[in-house]
Amino acid sequence: MIAKKSPLLLGLVISSLLWNLTLTTTVVLGDERFSNRVAGGGFHQYPLGLRLIYLVMTVFTLALLWFAIADRRNSQRFGSTIHLFISLVFFLSTLVNLISRSEPERINALPAFVIALYFLRRYKTLSSSR
Repeated sequence: MIAKKSPLLLGLVISSLLWNLTLTTTVVLGDERFSNRVAGGGFHQYPLGLRLIYLVMTVFTLALLWFAIADRRNSQRFGSTIHLFISLVFFLSTLVNLISRSEPERINALPAFVIALYFLRRYKTLSSSR
């Protein structure tokens, strides 16, 4: 339902999720290309524990990407509560990125905010259709 009303927002959320997927995958693989944009910007080599955390985040991001695309096709497939939860997680992520010591990491607040807005809007749409 939201895709028909706002294809731009859907495109932005997919782009944002792909950006997050790029960042999390580079940490999991130990690639230093974006080291100033992840984990506070303080690592040039990622410890195993951090890489495992980012592996979980990568799986979560893949699930959200699928979720956003599948949810667009069948708006009643998922409950509205999950949308609110995801939105709150990404509003928190927005705040954490904004207070980061790494200036390049602060830019990650924008995709996090887009994701939060998308899922909040989906929550409101589904809640009002009940």
